[in-house]
Amino acid sequence: MSLVSGSVMVYDASVVATSGTTSLQPLHVFTSPTGRAPQDLAPNPGDLPNLVAVLYEPTGSLDSPVVELLDVQNLQVVGGWQSGGTPETTPTSSK
Repeated sequence: MSLVSGSVMVYDASVVATSGTTSLQPLHVFTSPTGRAPQDLAPNPGDLPNLVAVLYEPTGSLDSPVVELLDVQNLQVVGGWQSGGTPETTPTSSK
């Protein structure tokens, strides 16, 4: 789940699917590296299903991460890409 603040929350799916659960607490909250909301979230369809790619709107700074790879099983950021500062080098969603 992502929020307008840019945070991405990870929940235990078995708890979310349990009938009668009234108070859900996230397992972990990832904060936005840009301070902006995610534009897109995409699971890894390959051999590492615990990875999620998050696309953020760039801030205009060259060192601003634009894509982060989140390991939602180990609850950590494991990589990402930065914008190159030009429209040709800014990551975009393929949707």
